[in-house]
Amino acid sequence: MMDTSSPLDSIIDRESTEAVRAAVRRLKPEYRELLLLREYEHLSYVEIAQITGCSPDLVKSRLFKARKAIVKQVKTVYS
Repeated sequence: MMDTSSPLDSIIDRESTEAVRAAVRRLKPEYRELLLLREYEHLSYVEIAQITGCSPDLVKSRLFKARKAIVKQVKTVYS
């Protein structure tokens, strides 16, 4: 299958990816750890709770805050 994206699309994709990576680097360490375990290691909330010593509810709450912070940071880049 041919790639139909334009060079501009590729640049925007790269910039978006870098904006998200930068936002992840700026997260509080405890938020970053949970986000990486969830999104990159694909662990469940229970597994993350066992690894970190947090309750599953605290894991969910911190992940919500981490994602919210990333969205806020990325929006500021593009506004």
